[in-house]
Amino acid sequence: MTPNVAWETIGITKHFGGISATNAMLSTCKLKPGDKVLEIGCGTGYTSCMLAKRFNAMVTAVDISGKLLQAARKRAKSQGIYGIRFIRADVCKLPFKSNSFDFVIAESVLSLTDASQAASEIYRVLKGKGTFCDNEVTYIHKPSEEEKRYFATSLGTNVTILLAKEWKHLFRKAGFTRVHAESFKLNTLEDFRSHLAIDGFWKTISGFGMIFEKRFRSTYLNASLLKQWMRFFRFAGYGIYACKKYGRHSKKLR
Repeated sequence: MTPNVAWETIGITKHFGGISATNAMLSTCKLKPGDKVLEIGCGTGYTSCMLAKRFNAMVTAVDISGKLLQAARKRAKSQGIYGIRFIRADVCKLPFKSNSFDFVIAESVLSLTDASQAASEIYRVLKGKGTFCDNEVTYIHKPSEEEKRYFATSLGTNVTILLAKEWKHLFRKAGFTRVHAESFKLNTLEDFRSHLAIDGFWKTISGFGMIFEKRFRSTYLNASLLKQWMRFFRFAGYGIYACKKYGRHSKKLR
């Protein structure tokens, strides 16, 4: 069982950088009340609820996991938020018409799917002059090909991790004409604080306690795997990306 599968089984979603990364990403969006926002890979709904409450946006949230969507609906209801549309969908085949949204938001989603196909779908559903705001696992230092293969054995073979310049190239290839990127190192303490804020004290502690259960031991209490993770953290961080789509008749910025 890979770490990402284990986290979802526990019922906790994770993206590097935590709440501070989410805030940094949203600061690049320039959201206004009434903007139509699509969050892909919404997980347990923390960011979706923030978008609805803080920005008064019209939010549609999708995730491929029914279990996580159930948790997201529960979170929204507990906060008295009833205007979010939660839909089960695959980011590589979004069930929306082209040019539907002012913004698309993602946090550690493209890394776990066909990143090129997902970026193309995001570009398609964005309106002209729309913006894609993304937080993705990003290499801060370039690893060797041997090290990339080494990391893949611990993270899962379908995980895509790129340098910031490689992510920018992927987004431009999907059609985005202006891409801003900023990379950050990991802060494990900040990540843990974010878990407490997003999932609550008891769920977070219970989640970490489940590490000692037999079904998770091989994933988290494995000396070789822990060594791989420590090595991975020397290379990896996260990147905040703001990607602009320009309509056929709109002026492109240079």
